[in-house]
Amino acid sequence: MDFFTHQQQARRQSALLVALFSSAVLAIVAATYFSLCVISPVASTAESEFHNRTGQTIARDARIRWWQPELIYIATGISVFIIGLGSLYKIAQLRGGGSVVATALGGTLVSEDLDPDPHIKQLLNIVEEMSLASGIAVPPVFVMRNESSINAFAAGDTPNNAVIGVSQGAVDSLSRDELQGVIAHEYSHILNGDMRTNIRMMGVLHGILLIAIIGFYLIRFAAYAGSGSRNKNNPTVYLIMLGAAAVVIGSVGLFFARIIKASLSRQREFLADASAVQFTRNPDGIANALNKIRVNAIGSRIKNPEAEVASHLFFGNARGASFFSLFSTHPPLEERIRRISPILAGKLGGKSGPQTIPTGILREDVARVSSLHRESGNSARLDADKRSEPVVASGRELHLAPLRTSAVERLALDSFDSLLISAAHHGYTARFIVAAILFSTDGSIRKQQLELVEKYLGTAAKNETLQQHERVSKCSRLQRMQLLDICHASLMSLSISQVKAMQRLCSALVAADGQIELFEFMVERVLTYRMNEHSDLQIHRRGGTYKSYRTSKEAIGTVLSAIAHASGLSSEICEANFNVAMRQYFPNGREYKILGRSALTLHQVGAAMDQLAGTSLLIKEKIIDSAILLVGSDQKTTMQEMELIRALSATLALPTPAVPEFVT
Repeated sequence: MDFFTHQQQARRQSALLVALFSSAVLAIVAATYFSLCVISPVASTAESEFHNRTGQTIARDARIRWWQPELIYIATGISVFIIGLGSLYKIAQLRGGGSVVATALGGTLVSEDLDPDPHIKQLLNIVEEMSLASGIAVPPVFVMRNESSINAFAAGDTPNNAVIGVSQGAVDSLSRDELQGVIAHEYSHILNGDMRTNIRMMGVLHGILLIAIIGFYLIRFAAYAGSGSRNKNNPTVYLIMLGAAAVVIGSVGLFFARIIKASLSRQREFLADASAVQFTRNPDGIANALNKIRVNAIGSRIKNPEAEVASHLFFGNARGASFFSLFSTHPPLEERIRRISPILAGKLGGKSGPQTIPTGILREDVARVSSLHRESGNSARLDADKRSEPVVASGRELHLAPLRTSAVERLALDSFDSLLISAAHHGYTARFIVAAILFSTDGSIRKQQLELVEKYLGTAAKNETLQQHERVSKCSRLQRMQLLDICHASLMSLSISQVKAMQRLCSALVAADGQIELFEFMVERVLTYRMNEHSDLQIHRRGGTYKSYRTSKEAIGTVLSAIAHASGLSSEICEANFNVAMRQYFPNGREYKILGRSALTLHQVGAAMDQLAGTSLLIKEKIIDSAILLVGSDQKTTMQEMELIRALSATLALPTPAVPEFVT
């Protein structure tokens, strides 16, 4: 899948989201203003009547004036403050990572050591396969134990802190192919950039809902405070009026906000279905899963009360059948099935049992996704015949990969020691695997590293790490990189103190021999940035997303110079490739100059990557595209290029893109 093509769509959708919700906020401001216009003279009348019982005063103050500039400022300030405060609070809460959302929805973290259920093991295997195939770290998996319906969701702020949630009903009811189709659908949301949009939607909805909540509390407070008074001019009466107005305004605002949310969500579901079909190349799986939801008595309904605000996160309609289609966050099941498998759609009748779907052709949505890929690839293609530079492949073209695992990577996965994989699935033993990955081949240095393991992880960890080292030492560098991805979910289940201990240990292990190699650089960077996405440890959050090309120019040049030289090609060819990439992807690309090999250090490259972590997604897109263009210049990938690409992707919180076959 082309991550950045879908990210562009997500940005356009985010812009539409901002425009639509801004309109809703303006409508709320207007409603608040008119409510104040009505309430203010009534309250003023009561105050005047309290001091002066003359009819003249009442007549003058009772008139409603529809143009009061001072009330416009008050209405705007109140509305924007409440909505903004509620939205920022919810967004900040959700930025703790997908685990926060999963827990709120009743999810329980699962792993092989915590749950021996073969269905759970199958689910974990599917998630692991999808992660390695899509170039992102294996996310933690949550199961909603109390939900017997068939549903799933993806949540998180970035691919580094994403989680997958699946209902118990889906785990029990779906076959492997069906579950794979559902998980692929959720992965498409991760890769399409939908998660960040989802968080923004949930934030704004909560802000609008907060107006109604405040109204309810005003009514309750006023009713309680005024219960002992018989004075008809008691000011609590007007608090009740104000509270009632807030309830009405908040409820009406939420009404239209939900319509907006549902409309945007329905379109994304069609795209995610099509992406899942292309990703797995198996329309049968997801179509059968949708059909099982259709014939299931409970369908996809989620009982958890938080499902209302998070309904757009789910694979199926979490709120169940909606009386008004305007409120439905998902298209009708029959329509989704029709787009994937028209043959099955023609057979849909009553609620009969699940049916087997004949293999059908990919319909219009899949064709649309594929055409987007072709267009993005063609737009970036370099015509080698018309250029003197020896670049022969486009960056965008190289990461358009359904199930992107290459033959070399697949062989590496298949040849893993089963005991090693089992240990990687457990948080306790995954720590020892990571430590073993960083062990030196020099016996004296390794002895020092064992002492460091004992210092940071305890005495028992020393022998455990030695056992894992015996297995890890038989792995290739590629397999060790894959082990890092597999260990990710297990490491994210550790406590905050264990995470900090692991980070300190990794830094100490890398520094044990007084020098740093590229592989160690990659491992430490991947672990640092991914583990900093722990819900309780938010160190390297990318707050500065407004850095320009100008302020990032030096860092961009440094990182891409390192990737150009990692090809092992001559300095002249590396410089030519670098120049083409800069001119193709960056404004004023001719101003960028490649740094010489001798001028580059890993410390310098790491500092540049850290700076680029704070750039906008648009700049990150250009950086990754340029990097892949450089890697693909000779249609093969060296291990040094792969390690730099992984380090860069982890730093930028992006999926690791597909690359040409490794040099073996």
